[in-house]
This record gives sequence, C-alpha cells and structure tokens, in this order.
Amino acid sequence: MPSDDNSREAASAGSAASAARVVLVHGAYADGSSWADVIPPLHDEGIAVTAVQNARALTS
Repeated sequence: MPSDDNSREAASAGSAASAARVVLVHGAYADGSSWADVIPPLHDEGIAVTAVQNARALTS
C-alpha cells in the first residue's frame, strides 16, 4: 500500500502533467507582441503561455 508521501507525489505529478499549456502564433504582418493583452489573463488562470516570434513575418 502506498504511503501518504508517495500519494502526494503521484497527485502532484498528475496535476503537473495535466496543466494547461498554450502556444500563441501570430499571423502575417504581426509579431509576438500582438499577444501582450492576451497573455496576462491566461497566466492569471494558471495557464502556461508561449508566444512564438516568427522571423519570416518581419522580413519583406
């Protein structure tokens, strides 16, 4: 039978594995800063956010 410590570890690992993660990708003629107003509310909800910078959008 698992000890309380092992049960807590398993629950913690399960929570980490199910944590929400979002990758935001901007469209043409924009850059990653276009997500500046979107990222803080997502962080406030506990969602991990990555906004990628697509260098192709910045070239002419």
